Amino acid sequence: MTSEGAKKEKRASSPVVSYGNLPRQITCDNGVDCRLADFPVNLLYSQLADPETDAVTAKFLLMMCAFDPARLLADKELRKKVRAVWYYPDKASYMEDEHMRQMHYTSRKPSAYSITVTWNKHHDRWETRKYKGGNLIRLSFGKDYRLAMWQTTHSGPQADETLDTE
Repeated sequence: MTSEGAKKEKRASSPVVSYGNLPRQITCDNGVDCRLADFPVNLLYSQLADPETDAVTAKFLLMMCAFDPARLLADKELRKKVRAVWYYPDKASYMEDEHMRQMHYTSRKPSAYSITVTWNKHHDRWETRKYKGGNLIRLSFGKDYRLAMWQTTHSGPQADETLDTE
């Protein structure tokens, strides 16, 4: 079975390879609103388009997503190899009270998906909620920023999510 149809069928039935991403945190410098400090600069959900990609290529592609997204997005061939979407803070949505600090994140392309990142003061932990429309589809949390953000992004984009790489 070496037909193109058989190859496509195999790819469709293969497990999806997703990776968690650890975003940099906003710092209080260069005129940035200091209330936003410690929130993620962005959130990246990424996975390989072809789960049979070799380990070296996979590492290269996912590092490009995290460290050189402009170059990745500018290259049509590289974009075909990765499914990725970046979410950016809506700084006007920032709110804080005695219980929490919170900010919403949206993608660059129109999408039904959005993310809320919260520092829960009562539980002393980071929480993220991913929504499709008004429906909560994923809740992740952790006392440690690294763990919370990895849990947030490790599942990759949803199957019907609008991608930056398309």
